[in-house]
Amino acid sequence: MKRLAAAILCICVLLLASGCAATRSSSRAEEGNGAAKEIAHWSRSRCQKARKTIVRKARSRIGCRYRSAGRGPRVFDCSGLAYYAYSAAGINIPTNSTQQFISGRRLDSEQALKQGDLVFFSRSKGSLTPGHVGIVVSYDRISHNFTFVHAANSGVELQHSTARYYSERYIGAVRIIPK
Repeated sequence: MKRLAAAILCICVLLLASGCAATRSSSRAEEGNGAAKEIAHWSRSRCQKARKTIVRKARSRIGCRYRSAGRGPRVFDCSGLAYYAYSAAGINIPTNSTQQFISGRRLDSEQALKQGDLVFFSRSKGSLTPGHVGIVVSYDRISHNFTFVHAANSGVELQHSTARYYSERYIGAVRIIPK
């Protein structure tokens, strides 16, 4: 009888523990997609205004210094700049590039980028793991090239997708703002 009670107790503890783990995983997934869910009901004009705010805020930080884990207003790392610019538009996104990469809708390579979309780069050629993020400032529909603002080791700057370093490491784009 004691063994049966002990076995039942162990099973209950395991079920509770696995339930907590599942809850944590799903809340992380919801947290990652929270920004997109939060603004899904926004009007087209509100989305356009948010995009302009994000780009304007990011561009206003050009020349600011780089610092790992910097989130502004005078020092930034790449994901901190994205976080700072999106926050200015009232949109809450994660503070690291890996979580930002999964926080919106992934864009196919054929889709036209829009201002404010997030573009991701790996730290090394051939890797598909995001290690750097930038914010799209402009997109050329003919050449499919884009200009983005980001926080590089040299500080916040504008960069072009045609720059060899970035073209060799580009892994994709995410759209947080749906319209």
